Amino acid sequence: MPKPGPADSKRSRSAEYAVAIPLLVVCVVVGLAFWLLKPGGAANHPKAQQTAAANATAGAAPSEESAAVADWKRRLQGDYSQAEQERRQKEQQDAELAAEKRKAQADALPPRPAVAPPPPVAAAAVPAAPVTAVAAPAPRQAPPAPAPAEAVPASPKANIVAATVDWTSCSRPKYPLQSIEAHEEGTVEIAADVDPTGRLLSSRLGTSSGFSALDQVSAAAVSKCHFKPGTRDGTPEVSHTTIRFSWKLSGSQ
Repeated sequence: MPKPGPADSKRSRSAEYAVAIPLLVVCVVVGLAFWLLKPGGAANHPKAQQTAAANATAGAAPSEESAAVADWKRRLQGDYSQAEQERRQKEQQDAELAAEKRKAQADALPPRPAVAPPPPVAAAAVPAAPVTAVAAPAPRQAPPAPAPAEAVPASPKANIVAATVDWTSCSRPKYPLQSIEAHEEGTVEIAADVDPTGRLLSSRLGTSSGFSALDQVSAAAVSKCHFKPGTRDGTPEVSHTTIRFSWKLSGSQ
């Protein structure tokens, strides 16, 4: 069914107004008549009679308008019904035409050729492979065991003596004043490399006391000292040694 347009909606609202106005007029007329006919009312008053007659005349006019609106509604419904029927007939005709067109296209197509199945393939006989007997290999003889190696006598352990500090060549470090005031204690280990003549080649901090002042004083003392070189079987050689400094304040546990 087609959807009503703006013009149809406007006509429908006009028709509703045409129906509502006569109803309102009828209600006013009935109320006025009831008031006029009530005992002691103004029914016998000449002006009231004239007003009632005028209202009756006005009520007759809307009745004719209501009849016209009802007739217009019937005609409008008849137009809608006829338009809906025509639309359905057209849709049915279009569907029939489309079906006939598809059928004609299918009839115009050439038939598909039949595909013949492939001929059966006979299995070719596979000749059996000849079996050749293989002789088992002769067992291999185990190689002769190697002769025991002659024992080599162990070399005697070398007598190694590490280098030591010659404290006659330098003075022992003094307890730093700032460490005494801060009550700093700990152990410092300085690793040193000494040449065969007892001269210090290099030194480095091996273990820190945790206080930079104690570490620095220990390293400075080692750098100023001469060493007794290390020996191997009595022969001086380059050696490595560790000098330990224990820093502890007197009176501490």
